Amino acid sequence: MLGVMYVFYVHRQVSRWRLVLRDGDAFPDVTTAEQWQRTRIRTAADTNVDVRDDIASRGYCLFAITATFEDLNRDISTHGKRKERQPLASLAIRGRRFDLMQATEHDVPELVQLLADDALGADRESDDLVPYLKAFRQIDAITGHLLLTVRDDSAKMVGTIQLTLLPSLARQGALRLHIEAVRIVGGARGIGLGSALFTWAHEYGRQQGATVAQLTSDKSRTNAHRFYERLGYNPSHVGYKYWL
Repeated sequence: MLGVMYVFYVHRQVSRWRLVLRDGDAFPDVTTAEQWQRTRIRTAADTNVDVRDDIASRGYCLFAITATFEDLNRDISTHGKRKERQPLASLAIRGRRFDLMQATEHDVPELVQLLADDALGADRESDDLVPYLKAFRQIDAITGHLLLTVRDDSAKMVGTIQLTLLPSLARQGALRLHIEAVRIVGGARGIGLGSALFTWAHEYGRQQGATVAQLTSDKSRTNAHRFYERLGYNPSHVGYKYWL
């Protein structure tokens, strides 16, 4: 290992992108040598172990120099331990406390159970967590998505809601708050939790600059329709779906 040398390159057009290869290895098929300027060569001992591991697993290491000190401090504070989550908000309802937390990958199995515990969800959800984990990672990586869990004072998950901020050219460039995948477990219904959750979601949208909240609901969910209309939602549009 110590006899291996590593060559560092910088992209000729976009200099923040860097590529590292083992000396003598060919460039990946998706790029060409003409796109890269060689900057230096290092021994294995002088090359970061994460870079070496990345090259060992896929043949190259590609990264962009865009990190901030905030990113560094966050990684330092969470390195080697599970991230401690703090509630984004706490709702007090009938003497009970409900914490709203940004979901983590650890929550995915419980979230899937919530989605499936429903007349429609029972038929369309699956026990295979792989597609859900993939979807969660995409949601978690994109700015403007907020997937929330709702936990009671015993830390049991009793609800969830997904909020998405959608920029739009229409309505003078309005930012929309799209609300979906709302679930409240049976034991937490009828106490005002759903209304309080929507009140928080609306305020979150306002703080982000959104001027309208929108959602769609299956035609069969008549109880949900009455709930939304009590909150002030207007059934002004007809929604369509086309399966790809």
